[in-house]
Amino acid sequence: MRLLPNAYASMEHELVFTQSKKALLSYTSNRTHILTVSKNPSFRQKLKLIASLCKNWLTLFYCKKIVYVSGNVALLTRDVGDCYGHFIREVMVGVEQVRRSNKKIDFYILPHKMEFQKQMLELLRIQKSQLIIANPKTLIKAQNLIIPTLLCEYELIEYRANLHYRTLIQSAITPYIYRNLLNLQPYKNPTRKIFLTRPKDSNRNIENLGEVEEVFSEFGFEIILPDSHSIQEQINILRESKIVASMHGSGLDNVIFANDKIAVLELFSEFYHDNNPQLTALLKHCKYFYLIGKTSNTLMHPQKESAYFAPNELRKALCIMKEYVDFS
Repeated sequence: MRLLPNAYASMEHELVFTQSKKALLSYTSNRTHILTVSKNPSFRQKLKLIASLCKNWLTLFYCKKIVYVSGNVALLTRDVGDCYGHFIREVMVGVEQVRRSNKKIDFYILPHKMEFQKQMLELLRIQKSQLIIANPKTLIKAQNLIIPTLLCEYELIEYRANLHYRTLIQSAITPYIYRNLLNLQPYKNPTRKIFLTRPKDSNRNIENLGEVEEVFSEFGFEIILPDSHSIQEQINILRESKIVASMHGSGLDNVIFANDKIAVLELFSEFYHDNNPQLTALLKHCKYFYLIGKTSNTLMHPQKESAYFAPNELRKALCIMKEYVDFS
């Protein structure tokens, strides 16, 4: 975490500038900073970069409204902060860093557009008078700008003959941030078995969702749609659960709220295997299981691919789980 006197902050692209208007290139959660020059750029890339630099510079310092804020101002926005799973992990890790520093914070710059964001800030007891709502059209100049260390590393993966990347945003503290932020204590004797279903318009989904839910019901699982519950209700449900099953996605990120040493079953589409929920589960000493479905349509981005899970294969997987986990 760093404190920068009289620094500028753009709330749209994680851009921070010092008081002399020099870009802080080390402050980014992206693979490369938006203003970084690539190695050995082609002539076309140089022209594109120059145009981008000019646009950003003009937008930042001549077109945007600049608001001066006195006191200690914590910049806690992220490009992906409107996604539930990213918000409860990446944005909240920044909040935890600020809280651990014991510095007096006069204002928090945070996203406040989605209902879950508003609910979380209430749980954190951040007063509305302390909140600066992230606004991409405004540039903040803070007397003291406090920025967290962005916990984000990248891994290159090969996906159907193309190189893609995925983020590794875990750290040793990530699964435990809510012990401090929300004072979550171990829940005694969790008993619930839950399957976290997904909205029909999700990025990735289960093609035969009805059949899958029926199989989970056969094994005594409750079918839960996280989106229909408040954050506090989701926290309570996870705290009361000893087995959590879900398709990979933001719903499964709720495991961050669960007790240690529960059992987790993650369902994957055939080709997209991001490991962040798995790392969270393992760092919380959970018994982790996974099942990979079949993906027939691969025309879209890998994150959006759905999957089919044969009911008998799912039953077989749950029976294997029962050999290691108490389902009673």
